[in-house]
Amino acid sequence: MRRAVTTAALGQILERYDFFLYGTAAALVFGKLFFPVGRDPLTGTIAAFGGFTVGFIARPIGGVLCGHSGDRYGRKIVIMLTLLTMGTATVMMGVLPPISIGIAAPVMLVLLRILQGLATGGEWSGNILLIHENAPQSKRGALAAWSPCGAALGFVLSTGASLLVQNLPSADVQSWGCRVPLLGSAALVVLGLWMRRSVGESTALAEVKATRYESRMPVIEVLKQCPREVLTVFGLRFGEGGASYNFFALSIAYGQFLGIKSSWILSGLTLSMFLMIPVSLFFGHITDKVGRKPVYLAGAIAMMLAWPYVSLIGSGEEDRRRDRRCTCERG
Repeated sequence: MRRAVTTAALGQILERYDFFLYGTAAALVFGKLFFPVGRDPLTGTIAAFGGFTVGFIARPIGGVLCGHSGDRYGRKIVIMLTLLTMGTATVMMGVLPPISIGIAAPVMLVLLRILQGLATGGEWSGNILLIHENAPQSKRGALAAWSPCGAALGFVLSTGASLLVQNLPSADVQSWGCRVPLLGSAALVVLGLWMRRSVGESTALAEVKATRYESRMPVIEVLKQCPREVLTVFGLRFGEGGASYNFFALSIAYGQFLGIKSSWILSGLTLSMFLMIPVSLFFGHITDKVGRKPVYLAGAIAMMLAWPYVSLIGSGEEDRRRDRRCTCERG
């Protein structure tokens, strides 16, 4: 159980490190390197976030494919493959030439982003399953909470790496600095593969295999037997994911557009992710006591704070506009 939790958390660290790293890079430098559309830097940033969107479209597809493969061939082989795919795609982004080589550069970046999205969908679901299927029923919430803790730590590592890069001169950031965090994911991949090589199959899957029952099309069977549950989970994750990325990547791009120092927003987001770790562990434990539904509903309501958060970021711009109007009137 300890090994399953450790490897799942480590996989989440790498997955979120890589996935968030693209969002940060898209907000700060990818628009200039790969999508320099016209003279307006905001246009290039929007184009770079198009690649961010493609990764999200690929995530549910990756989850379905990896879930199907996990039922057929086992959880271990799938989480090994998703870890390797995610890390390889990120490292290749780190060595990808800029737009100067032609249209091939942004096309290759988007293709690598699709690979990231497919791997992320499989990694997230595989990690949760690995813990959930090995944990005793009375501790499933508390133990499964270590997976989002790994995700939070991955975000902290990605923003920390981005903050270090932002201290370099602007020319160095664009020429080589932004590539260092991407290349750094290779170390996490090696560590993750080394940890996962000794992980066994989940207890629940082993019990099913022992009955010699095997479905050739697990995805079709799930959709036939549990369509309501599948749609419910899609809706829950859709709302949570949309609000989460208002806090993360979009707020970085918005703050840069308003002229707010990127280091300020990155530091605030990093602090929030540190706080997420004890909060996740606490509420994971609470779900074992009171159930999953009331805790999830409370969290969904609290996610509405994403809107006032974005409004607060833009409030400084309103103050500056008011000051400029007053100055013009006095003039």
